[in-house]
Amino acid sequence: KNHFKLTYDYKKYKKTFCHISRMSLEKRPKFIIDGFKKFLEITNDYECKLYFIGYMASNEKIPQYVKSLNLENNVLLYDWMK
Repeated sequence: KNHFKLTYDYKKYKKTFCHISRMSLEKRPKFIIDGFKKFLEITNDYECKLYFIGYMASNEKIPQYVKSLNLENNVLLYDWMK
């Protein structure tokens, strides 16, 4: 008999995710955003937040990508230089 059964009620806790790195193609930020979007769809918990913190090159189109997915309220971008 397992007396140490662990359960996690994901609706009980507010979830916050954080990604800290330079936002460039080799870091695959779109992959992370797509995964987060899938998480939101599966859990149906649109109160979750994903914080992207790091240098964003001017040629990266991450803000436009977030907007195209309608995730402006869930994915928050912070440039470390600002």
